[in-house]
Amino acid sequence: MSESAKTRHIKDFFDEDSRQYLDERYPSIPTTCDQFSYLVRKQYVLEMLDAIGHGGRVLDIGCGPAVYTRDLVERGWNVYGMDISTGMLETAVRLARALPRRVKFAAAHATHLPYQEGAFDAVMCIGVVSYVTDVPALLREVRRMLRPGGQAVFQISNALSVSEIDLRVRRGIGRMMPRRRDLDAHDRFRENVMLNPYTPATFDRWCEDALLERRDFRFFDFRPPLVIDRLAPKLSLGVGRALEALSRSRVSTGMAAGYLVRVSRGTLQ
Repeated sequence: MSESAKTRHIKDFFDEDSRQYLDERYPSIPTTCDQFSYLVRKQYVLEMLDAIGHGGRVLDIGCGPAVYTRDLVERGWNVYGMDISTGMLETAVRLARALPRRVKFAAAHATHLPYQEGAFDAVMCIGVVSYVTDVPALLREVRRMLRPGGQAVFQISNALSVSEIDLRVRRGIGRMMPRRRDLDAHDRFRENVMLNPYTPATFDRWCEDALLERRDFRFFDFRPPLVIDRLAPKLSLGVGRALEALSRSRVSTGMAAGYLVRVSRGTLQ
């Protein structure tokens, strides 16, 4: 699939998904491992931003339907939201109208950001890296956005996790089976757009190459293989909750599906 076709599939899917995105992923009480992973990811991201400080200008790359916007405004940040999906941005604009501080939104690609160099005190890039083909280019662009001493928070899908290995096995089996015609929108999207997981060590090295120095990390999303998640969702959720105690442990490199890292802009040599 060409890069332009992949971008179109991503945009079309999230334009449609914007209608139910928040309700499906961020309920007040999670009932699945998937929902719990989104909620705990949001908690960890906000904790990392709190470690940076409150106030200043923050760029939310892949802001979606204003998932973090209210929390950022309440913490005193001047928020700039960016997304490739116009559907997501329309929802974000509508939800942000009720906030006491104006939020600026823009449609753009993560590797071509329409802002001046050094414009932001902080950048967050959550749920985006897996869709980007040239990750080093994304990291260089984020560094360009940061003021000297500015910091960024990234999230990647962990290629070493149990659930990622399970997914690769199921995809291999699926390629040997007849193509199903009754797939829902999420399954069709997964067939058309291959998401890119990375090892935490690889991503850390790319950050170093882009002169982004690691300050903190967290693992999250300790979901078991899909068959357990589907057959025993309560058990799966309980296991996922319990294993979050390992979120700061390097042992989680081979367990957790998600990896968060906070980095700061280094100086040019």
